[in-house]
Amino acid sequence: GDHRDLHLSIRRQRQMCIRDSRVAYRIRFTGAQNIPSSGGALLVANHVTFLDGLLLAATTQRFIRFLVIEKHYQRFEPIPRLFHAIPVKQGRPRDVVEMIARSRAALAAGELVCIFPEGDLTRMGNIQAFQRGMERIAAGLDVPVIPIHLGGLWGSVFSFAGGRLFAKWPQLRRYPVQISVGAPLPSNITAVEARQAVVELSCEPTETPLLHAAFIQAAKRAPKRLALADAS
Repeated sequence: GDHRDLHLSIRRQRQMCIRDSRVAYRIRFTGAQNIPSSGGALLVANHVTFLDGLLLAATTQRFIRFLVIEKHYQRFEPIPRLFHAIPVKQGRPRDVVEMIARSRAALAAGELVCIFPEGDLTRMGNIQAFQRGMERIAAGLDVPVIPIHLGGLWGSVFSFAGGRLFAKWPQLRRYPVQISVGAPLPSNITAVEARQAVVELSCEPTETPLLHAAFIQAAKRAPKRLALADAS
């Protein structure tokens, strides 16, 4: 009975985290059919904010195990623990081997595992190079690799837009976010090929403003800042 009560309590806390992410963001989700309804799969996504995992959890029916860098795991506890995240310790080869083994075991057990192959949050808003850890996790397993692109998050208070996290005034509106899921890729896909698949997903139409409209909005928000520079 106590074990069941604890399980229900954890489930409620997870649902609260997911609900809070939906309050802050207006999510448009496409490609849901590309995530298998059963069996293991490795999800690979670009990384823009600390809420990326919660946003994916909010739009996916199945439970996802996320890989989280240890410093962020400790910073945001107990949320990573609630989601049974796999901590990524950096530095010692033994820790990397253990992380890969845990991820492969979860995939072999039929779970969804999500990795952000850039390694950390983007500092410039663009998609950085994918590290090869994802290749070692999926190698030799009969599981698909699912590319995912998260769009519209750059500029939010949880991103590095402006040079620092949390150093921006949050906008009093729900951010329009586009989450695009691509067709499954084979498990022997390279990190370069997986990144290309995510980049191609970023080209899908979104609800974010067109370039000229976004420029005007940004200039209005900071009328005293330099808005345009012509190097010629």
